[in-house]
Amino acid sequence: MPGSSLIGALIILFAVDRYYLHTFGRVRRTPESLRLEWLFSFIGGILALGAFLLDVSFKLPISTLGLVFAASLLADYIRITWLVKGRFLLYYPLGATLIAGVSILQLLGVSDWWQTFGLRSQLLGIAITFGIFAMIAGIWGHVFLVRTLPPRVEMNDDHPV
Repeated sequence: MPGSSLIGALIILFAVDRYYLHTFGRVRRTPESLRLEWLFSFIGGILALGAFLLDVSFKLPISTLGLVFAASLLADYIRITWLVKGRFLLYYPLGATLIAGVSILQLLGVSDWWQTFGLRSQLLGIAITFGIFAMIAGIWGHVFLVRTLPPRVEMNDDHPV
């Protein structure tokens, strides 16, 4: 099942990439934007790995991986709104609040909440919550982009801008 899910996700990713390239063209990113994204990705990856190891090694009343996911959404929100002045993508802080809330449910006295949904662990519950949020955010982000981006502009040499 994970292998077929990965293949399906790659096919969808390829189709979405082709759609955006055809409809809007290619975006030329600034070196500052690329450096900032690499920095956030590197730091986020290390924090997520550390949080995952904490979650599987100790029985904590919180999900540190969920809290890292929530923090990464807030950091990405700040990064994106800083680079794109005047735009506020509210689903980022809303998703961060949702995931942080689910991550501390056990600390708030809602023990074994994931079993209510037939799941074996809190970590799986957090991952599913994040996945559902990512799908909703992806659709919301697509609607935002379609409404705000102008159609593809061609330069004199027929290369997309």
